[in-house]
Amino acid sequence: MGSETPDESPGSKRLSLKPATGFVILKHMAAFPKHLLFIFVLSFLPKVYGQQDSELESSGAEVELKKSQVRPRQPVRGSESASSAESKTQELQVDNLSDLSKLQPFQDVSVLQKRFMPKTNRVQFFGGLATVANDPWFLGIGFNGRVGYGFSENWGVELSGYYLGNSAKETTKSLSENLTVGTKSLISTKSYFGLDVVWTPIYGKMSLLQSDIVPFDMYFAAGGGSSMISSESLASTQAGTFHLGLGQIFSISRSLGFRWDLSVNSFTNPSGGNINNVLLNLGLSFYIPEVRSR
Repeated sequence: MGSETPDESPGSKRLSLKPATGFVILKHMAAFPKHLLFIFVLSFLPKVYGQQDSELESSGAEVELKKSQVRPRQPVRGSESASSAESKTQELQVDNLSDLSKLQPFQDVSVLQKRFMPKTNRVQFFGGLATVANDPWFLGIGFNGRVGYGFSENWGVELSGYYLGNSAKETTKSLSENLTVGTKSLISTKSYFGLDVVWTPIYGKMSLLQSDIVPFDMYFAAGGGSSMISSESLASTQAGTFHLGLGQIFSISRSLGFRWDLSVNSFTNPSGGNINNVLLNLGLSFYIPEVRSR
């Protein structure tokens, strides 16, 4: 009966000693005087129950410590106000890359469209100046007008026409007056009217004087029409013309742009051979209908 049975946990081992200790006290109770026995019991019991109280206090302190631990910060819910989300975002300090995952997502993000000046299902009106850049005999300057329609951002059709006023250059006058060389057969172009297919495969942006970003389109055109040509010895006549062109449109707004291009008009000279006029066009393009701003 005096042997102790060991337990696995230290706490249970400590409690198993208490019955054995009480058994020893009762066994020798008769051997001590009553007043000594009373003093012994009073001095022994506080030690036993003091250990139990200290254990309870320590376990209670651990529970309070766990309760007082700061819970991890929860993400901002949709029900929270915008001011609360902004204040929490301002308080957050980013010290390394891992802190970036704690940032709040943007609530209002503006998505840039692919093209600043869209062309799909819009009509383009162009007006500007035109001049023949490679005519050695005549100076031709006039007006160029066009109307186009965009089936998509890359493809469209365009009606174009121009009228030129021609005047003889000094070289032509010198040949006629001083060298008595006949210039009556020299051909000049008065006008052109035709239809083109327009392909716009290139879109980009460029910096203007390191201050503004200007979107632009680059296009290619191919088609045909009729040119009115004349000379001093030949009355005005129509000549079938093949047309090629390339140019750019720089966006001023979503409906207005500055446009320039180079065009080659090739037709047959009635006197023989072919004539290739290179025309430089400068002007403004206007699109309808209006599109909503970003």
